[in-house]
This record gives sequence, C-alpha cells and structure tokens, in this order.
Amino acid sequence: MVLRIEYIQLLIITIMLFVIMQINPQNVSAIHSNSQKEVSFKALTFLEINSTGVLNKLSATEAIKYKTHFDFVNLSALYNGSKIDTPKATYFEKENRIVVKENLKIATKDNYALTTNNIEYDTKTKQASTKSKFTLESNGSFIKGDGIIYDMKSKSIESDNIHAQIQF
Repeated sequence: MVLRIEYIQLLIITIMLFVIMQINPQNVSAIHSNSQKEVSFKALTFLEINSTGVLNKLSATEAIKYKTHFDFVNLSALYNGSKIDTPKATYFEKENRIVVKENLKIATKDNYALTTNNIEYDTKTKQASTKSKFTLESNGSFIKGDGIIYDMKSKSIESDNIHAQIQF
C-alpha cells in the first residue's frame, strides 16, 4: 500500500486549517490594557489665519486625547491678542471647561498680566475662577489676592483679601 503525495498534502492542509480555526483572532492583551488614550500628538500647532495674517494660535509640545478630555503639555496660545502660557492644561469637552493646574501666565493686548498657580474656565458661561493666590499687573500697578472670579460676559471681577498698589 503506497500513499500518494497528494493524499499527504491534503492531510497537511486539513490539519493546518483545523489549527487555524481553533486560534482566537482577538488580541487579549489590547482588550485588557485599560488604556484611556485615543490619540497622542507631539509638537502640535493649530493656526487660524485670514488675509491679514495669523488671528489665533495654539501650540503644545505634547497633546493627548483621552476619552473624556485633552491634556496639553507646555501650552502656548495667542487668542484675540492675549498671550497664554502654562506647563499643563486640560480641556474637558463635555463639561465645557478648561483646567490649568500649574503656573499660568496671561498677557493681554491691553497691557494686563495675570499670574496664578491654577484656574478653571467655563467655556459656556465665560467665567474664569481660581482659589489660588494671583497677581494682576498693569502699567506699574498691581493687585494681589486670594482667589478671583472673572465674568467675561459682564466684565466683572470678584476677589478676596486683595492688596493693591496703584500707579497714577
């Protein structure tokens, strides 16, 4: 009794197909990694440009998109003539708020400069607030205080424990 080569090849192919069908095609390690990151960017820059030049600019050395928020590292922004710099910022899209937790510096086109350690900004109500110490400077004058609430719609500012030095 002699086996023909075709029967051996057919047997090998059948065994291979059986083995392949038994393999689970899912990547179990990726499913169980619990990674919340969706996208990560390095050296990110967004520009809003018109015929006169750059209107607004946002740049960061790193930006990470998670399921619930964006994290920015070394954020620098130019928005409506104001310059904003901070080492770390988080944007929560569903909650419409931006949280800065380190060394925020804002310089406006009206010669105001604000520095504080952290601040929250609600993009719907246009209200910025912090409970940290802050310094607001303008043309040699300064105001220091413990916490500030700035309502951009009504252009009103509230603060506690302020110390001011006004230059005329």
